[in-house]
Amino acid sequence: MTDARRFILSPLVCRRSRLAGERPRRAFTMIELLIVVSIIGILASIAIPNFLQAQTRAKVARAKTEMAMLELAWNSIIWTRRPTRRISGRATAWIPTCTG
Repeated sequence: MTDARRFILSPLVCRRSRLAGERPRRAFTMIELLIVVSIIGILASIAIPNFLQAQTRAKVARAKTEMAMLELAWNSIIWTRRPTRRISGRATAWIPTCTG
């Protein structure tokens, strides 16, 4: 066994393995697992609110775009269907345009 492996494996694991005649098993310790889980939790607590804010901003931007499109369509209807010629005096004729 190399010096690096002796340093990594705890003496208790090595002693039990030698007594049982088994080869020592390598595994993560509980502390290592707790540290990894806590790091993942911290990253998730940072990422999830940012993701939700990005979703909200995207919905607002989509609503603004749709409102601008509706305004453009409304103005298009208003400007293409307005009275175009006078009949007599102050009265105007409403000449509908055929759009199809």
